[in-house]
Amino acid sequence: MKKAERLKFIRTNFGERFVLPYEECFNEKDIVAAVDRFESEGFTWGLRTDLVDVNVQGYHLPFILRGTLDEALKVFRQHGNKLTYIASQNILNYLCNGVAIPHDEEHVFFEVNPVDNVSQRGMYDNPENLRNFFIGERRKILYNGRFYPGFKPEDNYVHDLKLSEIYSLIVGRKDIDEVTFSVRNPDKKIVIW
Repeated sequence: MKKAERLKFIRTNFGERFVLPYEECFNEKDIVAAVDRFESEGFTWGLRTDLVDVNVQGYHLPFILRGTLDEALKVFRQHGNKLTYIASQNILNYLCNGVAIPHDEEHVFFEVNPVDNVSQRGMYDNPENLRNFFIGERRKILYNGRFYPGFKPEDNYVHDLKLSEIYSLIVGRKDIDEVTFSVRNPDKKIVIW
């Protein structure tokens, strides 16, 4: 699923509150207008890109976490109509980043980086900082040939990181393969990517 389609899917399936404000841009004028809007509203912003005329999301494409208009226009001038551009409000301070994968009717597997203050994209840069566990009723679960600890949704650790809310969104859902997310610090807003 392409990035813009994924953002629409998240809005429809999980709700508006899980998506940061964004604008899909197709030309230089759109990028300038989007950046102007975010800056006039006092938001920091970033720029994601995606491929045009394909059905899947592109990977390793230009990405600006916190940018300037000049940087965004430079990316556009280098790639032109080969890419779609998504300007969005960004997150600069993270409580955690992670991936949640529905496992069965009662459990969700989580891979979370609660240590590094990096973008969701960078959560795997230091694998030693990843935490792997389940949320559900059991305290230990065999998954991919290995036992992982389990937490209940009301346990302090998962509750404090807002993971119990992500758990309740996707537990038992067969239409969701995985959810990538960030939890913003200090307000604990959950953003699904």
